[in-house]
Amino acid sequence: MTISSTDSNGNIIITPNGTGNVNVNTDVLAIQGTEGETASLALQCDESDDAGDEWRFTTNTNQTLSIKNNISGSEVDQITLTPNSTVASSTTAIAGGATVGGTLAVTGKTTGTAATNVSGLEIGGGTASQSYGKIHMSGAGTAVDHIRISNDGGH
Repeated sequence: MTISSTDSNGNIIITPNGTGNVNVNTDVLAIQGTEGETASLALQCDESDDAGDEWRFTTNTNQTLSIKNNISGSEVDQITLTPNSTVASSTTAIAGGATVGGTLAVTGKTTGTAATNVSGLEIGGGTASQSYGKIHMSGAGTAVDHIRISNDGGH
């Protein structure tokens, strides 16, 4: 069965009665962009009448997947996934900060950069039974004036 509109650039709107849902029972729900166009799934709350009410999953014509929000008044990429034929060479870019509630396990190279006007880059660790263990690098400007590795709580 095909449902279509004869209006040029017309929308098709399915509205259930009252607070009913629209359910799709299938193994694949495909959203396909036309040639040279992106495809998006928009999740809108609260009638989408305020900035931030919309999250959008967009597959882009450069083969990336973006998760966007409109909190600034326009769509802004929050997370972008960039695939590679070698999965280990794929990237995940997070535009803002990332909070990890559990263990962050890194199996490859880790590169950290301190932000401008921050006194250094610090990697710390420890457990309840071992409260010390630190690698600390600091510098003025772009030069590192000292690197300290300690396991005794020293400063």
